[in-house]
Amino acid sequence: MTVSAADPRDEAEQHVTAALLALSRVFVDLAARSLAGLDEEVTLAQYRTLVPLVCPGQQRIVDLAQ
Repeated sequence: MTVSAADPRDEAEQHVTAALLALSRVFVDLAARSLAGLDEEVTLAQYRTLVPLVCPGQQRIVDLAQ
């Protein structure tokens, strides 16, 4: 089955993709603002590793490795 450019599913897919990209930008901005408010220099990779550690519940080293 071929999807044409006029197919509403294609248009809906483009809207979802655009929304996800916009949401991703919001999360990156939020992370950048959080990092800017720290007294210490923390890289984005370090920050992404620290976030799960402050979340409630058990944390597995395998999850951090991913």
